[in-house]
Amino acid sequence: MKKEQLKKKKEQLKEKINYLLNAEFISEKSIVECVRDYKYECEQPSIDQLYEMRVKDMMNISDVNLACKSQKPEIATARWIMYIYYKTFDLSLTSIANKFNQNHATVSYGIRKFKEFYKVGDKNLMYYLNRDKNILNDSMMKIINS
Repeated sequence: MKKEQLKKKKEQLKEKINYLLNAEFISEKSIVECVRDYKYECEQPSIDQLYEMRVKDMMNISDVNLACKSQKPEIATARWIMYIYYKTFDLSLTSIANKFNQNHATVSYGIRKFKEFYKVGDKNLMYYLNRDKNILNDSMMKIINS
């Protein structure tokens, strides 16, 4: 992105933040979305980052870092989906684990649990997957069904 465009985007972000700060009611989510939109437009995220954002949006956890140690079901499930996503690129379990500050056994366990929940049609998992029916591509389905 050109310097002029970045400067314009920066000014737009300042305007949005000033608007939010002057609002009578402001949610943390509004600020996070504003900054995320700015980052998205300026940094041109990678395909991996876009996919992760999509997964996090589907799970309603857009402001969470998946490398955190949280065991909340929606965060763990989002990590499991990302493990399977990275597995489609034939990355080793250790390589995938390093992306999330985990160990290879945690990644293996996450993939196994996701497969189990998917195969029995876990209602919570299906609820989230139905929010974005194309989140699991063919390569991922091969891993899930193996």
